[in-house]
Amino acid sequence: ALGLIRPTRGSIHLNGYPGGDARGRVDLGFMPENPGLVPHLTPRELLAGGAQSRGRDRRPAQAEADELLERLGLADAARQPLDQHSKGMAQRVALGFALAGGPRFLILDEPLTGLDPLWRHRVNELLAGFRAEGGTIVFSSHILSDVERLADRVAIFHGGRVVREARPTDLLAEQLSGYA
Repeated sequence: ALGLIRPTRGSIHLNGYPGGDARGRVDLGFMPENPGLVPHLTPRELLAGGAQSRGRDRRPAQAEADELLERLGLADAARQPLDQHSKGMAQRVALGFALAGGPRFLILDEPLTGLDPLWRHRVNELLAGFRAEGGTIVFSSHILSDVERLADRVAIFHGGRVVREARPTDLLAEQLSGYA
């Protein structure tokens, strides 16, 4: 979907375009586990650049970046280079970059890593709001409470294949049935 690796088999389409076609990715936000953001740029520059990469003009992109920075609790640090931020702040910048430009589909890898309990809660609320507005999120996590809170459906992969798919509550009930 992201064009980072070539599939060995199968296919994917995004917005009616084959997975390798950049036009299908315009509506997609991506946040890897280790984002690798440019350390000398500021959060405001990164988020405005993310919005511009999705077709926003310069001024609306900057306004959107400022709004996202406010929602992510980063407004006071918006003009400091990223290498001056904590891991949790950098994680929120990476999430803001994924959200910049208004994608309708997010792919997030361990989106809550490095966040303190308050920001874990706030980011969960932000993502729940994204879903409530019609957005779709595909995310990976090893933290079951995050999965229970955010996911409608869970897919368990082993060896590159889906070995189980269900609602989180159904999977939990199956696991707990042996203890009743």
